[in-house]
Amino acid sequence: MHPTGRFHPQFVDLVRQERLDPRVLAAWEADDIAVYGHLALEYGHRLMALNLEWTEWAIDQLDARQARAAEA
Repeated sequence: MHPTGRFHPQFVDLVRQERLDPRVLAAWEADDIAVYGHLALEYGHRLMALNLEWTEWAIDQLDARQARAAEA
């Protein structure tokens, strides 16, 4: 986690990349181990994207709550 409480910008960029280069993916279809490795990597990528999205949402919720409390 970045010192500001948000994720490091390079991590965010990496997680938000949609998919790997198709030329790389084609090479991964060579054998079963490569296919299973690709599946595991994709799972991790999607899990991190979900985690990032939820964390940003949660931080926004807490920031909004704090702003409302400061106004009261």
